[in-house]
This record gives sequence, structure tokens and C-alpha cells, in this order.
Amino acid sequence: MADDPQQAGQSPEGAPGAWPPPPQLGYPPQLGYPPQPDYPPQPGYPPQPGFGPQPGYPPQPDYPPQPGYPPQPGFGPQPGYPLPSPFAPAEIMPPTLATRFEYGGFWIRSAANSVDMMALYGLTILLAVTIVGLLLVPFLWIGYFPFFWSRGQTPGQRICGLRLVREIDGMPIDGGTAIVRYLVVIAEVIGCFFLIGILGFIWPAFESRKRAWHDIAAGTLLVHAQLYAR
Repeated sequence: MADDPQQAGQSPEGAPGAWPPPPQLGYPPQLGYPPQPDYPPQPGYPPQPGFGPQPGYPPQPDYPPQPGYPPQPGFGPQPGYPLPSPFAPAEIMPPTLATRFEYGGFWIRSAANSVDMMALYGLTILLAVTIVGLLLVPFLWIGYFPFFWSRGQTPGQRICGLRLVREIDGMPIDGGTAIVRYLVVIAEVIGCFFLIGILGFIWPAFESRKRAWHDIAAGTLLVHAQLYAR
């Protein structure tokens, strides 16, 4: 038998380069070589098949970042849009003029006032134990209601599920409005000695929006907090 001039591992006669030749990208894997990975498209070169939206398939939506994972590019504050205020309470959505409230009626208002008065008497007894506390009692009675009204609700109103808002737009009242409301309340208390002040407190039982005289004077409404937060 004639000698075979081509040995194993040698290139055929006249074939240039190493033998066997390495597989080329874009071609099926060659026998004895692992498959080559697909590389992402390079700048200045057209995209290769397998990248980007495929024909016949809709583009996939961008999903918001999940808790515990870093935010993805394209999410978060966008240029030209204001950041949300850090002072806006998260549990309350700002209402609009079209918002319909359920007003706090006479009896639930009376219950909230009763809780606040019991809290005031209890704090007064605790402060009256010492001389310094006794000096603070007038400030307690003067500032209790305006302070809590300016924050949206007193402890009694919170327990009864009520919230104090501005009549014009349904937003929380400020300190000035709370002071005006409290001054009218004091006038109504003084007027009770002449019986006319009692009408100011029982007026919500007859008024369509359940407003007392101090609500009408200050432009406030007492509404149910659950409906206000929707």
C-alpha cells in the first residue's frame, strides 16, 4: 500500500494557515470546537441578528424598580419635572374643589369635644402638682386647640375620625385660621352666659354643611378623615 503523504494534524497540500481552521463568527459551530458567544453590537456597526426588538413581537414595557434592587437607568426624577414635596403627608391625597366630603355632624363633633375636654382636664391636674406646671396651665388652655387644629385634628377628632380642613379647597388649615377659629369659640363661650352663644355650638345640627359659627367665621369644615384621605 502506497504511503499516504498527508498525516493527521497536517493541512492538505496547498492549504494556507493552521489546520484545522478556527470557526468563524456567524457560522454554525464546527466539529470539535465550542460554540462562540453572541457579542453585542459595536458603535458604528449595524446591529447583529438577535439583538433589539424582534419582528412580530411587541416591545417590552419598562418596569419600576423593585424593593431591594438598585434603580435602573431611565427611572426616578426626570429632567424638567419638579420633585414631590417632602412635607406633604403621604397618607393624604390633596383634594380638589370637586371632592365631596362627608361632614362631621353635631353628635360626633360633641363626642370629639368631650374627649378633648377630658384630655385638657387630665393634663391640668398633672401640671397643677408643681408650681412650674401650675404656671403652664394657662398656656395649655390657650394653645391646645389652635396647635392641634393647625396640624389637622385634635386628639379627640382623631379618635372620632374627623379632620379639620379649609372650606375653599379642602386643604389643612394654617395657624392664622386656627387662631381666628379659636377666638370665635371664646366669643361663643362668653355668649353662652347670655344664651346666644349656645346657638353657635348647636348650629351644626341645623346647617347643611354641619358648620358651627366658628367654622363659618374661619372658613373651615369638619369632615370624616377616611373619606378625606381617598
